[in-house]
Amino acid sequence: MIQRTEIGKRCREYFLSVEREWNSPEAVVRRALQLADQRLGEIKLIMPPQDSST
Repeated sequence: MIQRTEIGKRCREYFLSVEREWNSPEAVVRRALQLADQRLGEIKLIMPPQDSST
């Protein structure tokens, strides 16, 4: 196991804390919003503006 030494134990705790932060609800929502914003930007580049005068 990685935690047989003190350095290994600290490394394991570090990676567990990184994983907890990555999977926190706030981080998940933040990544989802960033992805949605990126996709919206891509769609705006692809689709021509629509005329709303009809």
